[in-house]
Amino acid sequence: MATHNPLPRTVMIAALWLIPSLKAFSSDSEPDWRARYEELLTNERLAARCPTAGQRIKIERRIGGNLYGTLVALTSTSVTIRADSGVLTYFKSQLTAESAIQIFAEDSARAKAAAAVKQEKNDYDHQQAVKRQNEALERQEQQRQHNLQMQERERAENEARLIRQAQAQREQERESALMKLEAIEKQKREDRKIWTTIIGFITVGVLVYLLPYIVAGSRRHHNRAAIFALNLFLGWTFLGWVIALVWACTKVEKK
Repeated sequence: MATHNPLPRTVMIAALWLIPSLKAFSSDSEPDWRARYEELLTNERLAARCPTAGQRIKIERRIGGNLYGTLVALTSTSVTIRADSGVLTYFKSQLTAESAIQIFAEDSARAKAAAAVKQEKNDYDHQQAVKRQNEALERQEQQRQHNLQMQERERAENEARLIRQAQAQREQERESALMKLEAIEKQKREDRKIWTTIIGFITVGVLVYLLPYIVAGSRRHHNRAAIFALNLFLGWTFLGWVIALVWACTKVEKK
């Protein structure tokens, strides 16, 4: 006869909670909680020495004394044995507390294994949450350091830009000053040229104006004083200038 050991209601609820959560939270780095549950269940079974089918067991009944027989089937609420009087089935409520703990140790082993796995999973989730929190804090610190570096870089770039602008402004001022100096020098050269031209014209005009006197002087004219007076005071009239020139060209009387 096959052995049938279904979970009690509390153990089944824990298992039903664990199995979907194991599937949902399973990843490459996360432990295999199903395998861990089986491992803990095996250890609990060994520690509790759960009876198996075909094993000789002792049943302590609340009413009727003790009974020995071979285990045939064990469920969450009843145990079936083959005794001298035949195949008998007893419910857990018909057994003493000590006998129920010994016979139904499978329920306790499953419950303990499920509770242990649940606790380990909670601890693992807590560690992962702390790890994620630490990683988030580390990312925040890295972001803060990155922001500080960007601010420092931006400040350095602004300072360099201000320095370049100041240098460009000084260069512009220097070029402007040089251009002003060049303009002043050019104006001075032009003024000198103008004044030289004016002086040249004045000199030529004076020489032309005094040409009759110059001719009289070069010839040592005996009336050069009168010619000079005529040239000086009436030379501005063209007729006076012509008379003075003709006079200067007249014959010189020798003493």
